[in-house]
Amino acid sequence: MEASATPATNDGGDEDQHPWPYLRGMFSYVGVKDSSYRMKCLLCLPKATEILAFKNSPSNLRKHIERKHVHHLTKYGADINKEKKGS
Repeated sequence: MEASATPATNDGGDEDQHPWPYLRGMFSYVGVKDSSYRMKCLLCLPKATEILAFKNSPSNLRKHIERKHVHHLTKYGADINKEKKGS
């Protein structure tokens, strides 16, 4: 799911704004569109692929990994589990 919208202002780097920092190795924060975050898939590079993910759930990011990068699904699951154990 690709999206085009005005980029968000970035005044301190994405470390301060990334909604799911444990997924920083796979997705970078681009901005906000309506009630969703715009994320760029780092695994798709050099192709620029943006995915919209609702602010309360990164499930669209997981679906993207399942469809396009199935070999990274185990790492995605491990990153999610690490975050859940740390909370």
